[in-house]
Amino acid sequence: MRGNFEEGARTRVGNAFKSSMRHMNNSAKIWGGLFASDRNKSFFGRAFEIYSRFTWQLPLCSSKSPSIGVRELESHKWMAAQIFTHLG
Repeated sequence: MRGNFEEGARTRVGNAFKSSMRHMNNSAKIWGGLFASDRNKSFFGRAFEIYSRFTWQLPLCSSKSPSIGVRELESHKWMAAQIFTHLG
């Protein structure tokens, strides 16, 4: 790589195109991985694995937000603080 250019890119437009294609390919791999399942399981086992990934596993494993339990605990603490603040 020279400077900020992707390998093989000679112009800024070529660099932008190569970079966007790399990002698009990585995004497609991530989204495709969400629907991948264990090939050794039966059809219903694989379907259940994918279903569980988008129901109860998602909030527990999400890196963008804390788990449901942590959010619930924090909201209860905040509400208790508001009540005690207003009641004196």
